[in-house]
Amino acid sequence: MNSGEEEVELKRLPYEFIGHDLTPPDGSVQGDRQKMHHNISLDTRFNIVNYHDSSLDKLLENEQ
Repeated sequence: MNSGEEEVELKRLPYEFIGHDLTPPDGSVQGDRQKMHHNISLDTRFNIVNYHDSSLDKLLENEQ
């Protein structure tokens, strides 16, 4: 990660309901732990984008 970055984009993980805070919201305890683990400044924001799998879309289209 470039020093001075103000925002990091995270892709929401599939099936995240199975685990605990797999895609941690910014400002949460798990989010801060992820930042420390990856050596990211605590001031850096997480921009969480939704998970999308285009191959799954094609599979579902073929079933219809």
